[in-house]
Amino acid sequence: KNSTDKSDLFMEIRSMSKVANDSYDLVRGTLAFLQADDSADLLYMLSRYAEQIAERSEFEIDFISKGTPRPLSADRLRQLFYIFREALSNTEKHANASHILIEVIWSDTDLTITITDNGKGYDLSKTQKVDIHYGLKFMKERATILNGSLTMNSAIGLGTKVQVCIPCE
Repeated sequence: KNSTDKSDLFMEIRSMSKVANDSYDLVRGTLAFLQADDSADLLYMLSRYAEQIAERSEFEIDFISKGTPRPLSADRLRQLFYIFREALSNTEKHANASHILIEVIWSDTDLTITITDNGKGYDLSKTQKVDIHYGLKFMKERATILNGSLTMNSAIGLGTKVQVCIPCE
């Protein structure tokens, strides 16, 4: 029994070490991204962040990118990443989803990022009190700062769709 306990402990330590290393890599990558000035970095960072969330969660993520990335300032890239991070965090914490679809669509004039999950959904009317839902409030504020829009659609039992659309510079 003692060797089984040691084996279980060893496996748990290895698992914790992997999580710590992945978190460290994510933080380093995020910091590098936040200093970046290249829209191609946006696609890499979003997809890499989504992969790391999927690795520690109970859902699968499909990531689709369409169109040609347009130049965005470092500040706009950061604001978009913060919106994306909050949307995925909310999904991870609350949705109980098994699948998430992330679409990054570049047009000649706009960038649209859509995150759709097949989770439990919720009653949008109950989140209108943004004073108790700071994450949603901050996502909306960031979209406004970018002269864009943030829309959310959800229904109990039907999942949630978060979409941010901003003009390209």
